[in-house]
Amino acid sequence: MFFRLATCLILVGSLLGACGRIQSKDGEIETPAPPILFITSEALRADAVGLLSGPNPVWPNLRTPHLDQLIGESDWVGTGVAPSSETLPAIASLLTGLRPWQHQVLHESKPKLQRANQTLAEALKEQGYDTTAYVDSRPLVQGRGFEQGFDLYQPLRGGGRTRAKLASWGQGRNFVWIHLAAPLPPYPKQATVPGRKADWIRGSDLEKYRNPSAILSEGLRKRFLQGYSHRVALLDREVGRYLAAVRESGQWDRALIVFTSAHGEEFGEASQVGHGNNLSRTSLEVPLIIKLPKNSRLRFPEEKGGRIATARIWATILEVAGGRSSPAIVSSLFRNGPEGIVSELYRVNGTNQFSLLVEDTQLKRVVDFAATDPDYFVSRRRLEAVSEGPRKQRAREQFLRRHGEGFLSSPPFSGLGSNARVEVEDWGTGEESRLLDPDQQREMERALEMAWASFVDQERTPREEAGWRSER
Repeated sequence: MFFRLATCLILVGSLLGACGRIQSKDGEIETPAPPILFITSEALRADAVGLLSGPNPVWPNLRTPHLDQLIGESDWVGTGVAPSSETLPAIASLLTGLRPWQHQVLHESKPKLQRANQTLAEALKEQGYDTTAYVDSRPLVQGRGFEQGFDLYQPLRGGGRTRAKLASWGQGRNFVWIHLAAPLPPYPKQATVPGRKADWIRGSDLEKYRNPSAILSEGLRKRFLQGYSHRVALLDREVGRYLAAVRESGQWDRALIVFTSAHGEEFGEASQVGHGNNLSRTSLEVPLIIKLPKNSRLRFPEEKGGRIATARIWATILEVAGGRSSPAIVSSLFRNGPEGIVSELYRVNGTNQFSLLVEDTQLKRVVDFAATDPDYFVSRRRLEAVSEGPRKQRAREQFLRRHGEGFLSSPPFSGLGSNARVEVEDWGTGEESRLLDPDQQREMERALEMAWASFVDQERTPREEAGWRSER
């Protein structure tokens, strides 16, 4: 029960800063109870959405008419920054409002969300909401803790039941979370025609290019991008069907609708392909779209179109529903947020990675917990090639044992000592920044350390942290 209890043990100054009055048009606090639709996807980059693609789009012919229409009717539209580029840690942060080290869903071998973390569904149930989830993702199967607080937690399976649920919304308090795996692969290599079997680019085909040493030709990169754009278009069409169901219910004006992605996807921009490889810009920047209830008096002090930590969605949804979040939760968009955005990535080829983004300047800290393994990416490829079943499970366990002991026995942020590497990048230019003088860089390093350590009583190794929490 650590985080439920620890959030109460705070300084008065922190409490006042985190729990100030919500801004509204007439200065009063409101307690609305709108129906809430929260849609998340995986691997959807911000620049893959038409109206967010910027002046030089990567996909000039890609159209996302349904998301663009939602953007036109929304109150906050811009770029979200993911708490991690790995799926499960990022999803856990969206559902808890906590950073990965706080909620302890750190990587693919530790996928369970602990009961001590309060989920968004649990917080909304306290506000009298009926809670339903439809998930299209194998890692989010029931039994891993992500179902906490949901009255109904089911596979999406085509979406027919989901659309019927949305279309039947009445005046009650309803919360529906839809998680879509798209636009993850498989990608079509070519347009399918009647009588011809589809030709696909699968995840295992992309796995080779996680390795920074693997050369991704421009021709193959274009094929990956084309296949990805096809999946984005299908995602947009599916989202459009769910939005149409809300309109059919007659509750569109009353509804709070939030759309975002767990993380982005890279196609060679940082010399790798996929996600969960690093904390690069294309891995972290995602679309963030929020439509408030029509008669809501709440307003966003943040400038529309800026970058926002997606972890702030948790508190934003809860406050629209009339609730209040605890100080350990990242503040809602109705309050002035922290100056910097923190992202975390654990257990990647002997490293933990941390990022602080302030405006366009990103400072990355890379900490070694083990020597880099030259066979790391080869092992990953072999694992991807094994089909599901007992053989896959044995291969996964062997891989994780080989790469896990150093992680479990090393402090996550400090690592093995004074071995951290610091990189600074300008997201405005996409180049390594030369703008920071030594004093500025040290200030950002201290800010990152303080942000990571907030609401962490002391730094323990992952093994020690797991043991300590089990005793609480």
